[in-house]
Amino acid sequence: MAQDDLLAPLALRTAVGWARNRGQQRAMTAAVALGGVLGQRYLSEALRWLWVLALRGGRIRAAAQRALGHLLSVEADADSGSGGVPRFLASKVRPLLRPGADIAERRLALTTVVAILSTTAPDSDDPVVARLVLDRPGDVPVVAELWASAIRSGPHRGDAVAALRATLRSLARSEATSAAARLGAELLPRLPPELHGFVARTLAHPNQEPGTSGHVLRAFLDSRTARPARPSLR
Repeated sequence: MAQDDLLAPLALRTAVGWARNRGQQRAMTAAVALGGVLGQRYLSEALRWLWVLALRGGRIRAAAQRALGHLLSVEADADSGSGGVPRFLASKVRPLLRPGADIAERRLALTTVVAILSTTAPDSDDPVVARLVLDRPGDVPVVAELWASAIRSGPHRGDAVAALRATLRSLARSEATSAAARLGAELLPRLPPELHGFVARTLAHPNQEPGTSGHVLRAFLDSRTARPARPSLR
């Protein structure tokens, strides 16, 4: 239905209807549909409803996170694009970082952010976001904003840095020191100075693959002095 010009609008209405508190199974089916061809066709509407589902519980949230990750993967593989998925996520997270925002909603939102940053490509173990960092320099600032938001959150910090390490390993396999430096230059100034040491120590943990990403790690960490710190995201 999503591939048919006449039936696609009906498919969208059906999926949205199933996302509106119509039970777990229908909500999960809606998430799968919105993360596929239907979501690629109606990206703005799909992102809006997948975000709603990602803030719900258990299996529905997991299905929505997988769907968002798939849309990001499709976007990363496209010949051109506007970085719609990371920019949408950032627009949803920013208000939740302000004083007075709902704490439970903030936690769910950042959990979704970490899940998306950790999404791996369908055909490899490489993080999808590594492709964005490598091939789409224009998307790096908003990706860095999302990462910094997660690292600044205590409950999400460990998983966020683990996802960052996986991305740097992927960049190392491509010898992409300049891409790593670009990511560091955008991400590290967004963190308070007291977190710089934590990030550096965690990234350099002995469990890291030896000899594969030392130069990329240095390029990433050294970039923090390459530009003045940005205002903190609050």
